[in-house]
Amino acid sequence: NKPAKPKNGSISQKVRLAGKVLTIGENKPMASIAVFVYYLDSATGKRKKPMPDHILVTNTNGQWSPIFVSSQEFLEFQIRPKNGRTISYFIIW
Repeated sequence: NKPAKPKNGSISQKVRLAGKVLTIGENKPMASIAVFVYYLDSATGKRKKPMPDHILVTNTNGQWSPIFVSSQEFLEFQIRPKNGRTISYFIIW
């Protein structure tokens, strides 16, 4: 498969992303935590739609399964721990 060529001339490729959710400070794995993944509008930084594009659940080691996304996508990863505050991380290529 050849990478798709977007209108702006750059080449878009699929990348594999996987991760791990740990407690802050102790670095202990957080099992059975949902990881919500949203695609963001590159011009505004806002979510493209209100519902997550992916919902991943961590295993006993705190790891979530890999997803494949375009290297052109801007992403928000959000976790909502049961006894804690909502945390978001962003990927901007």
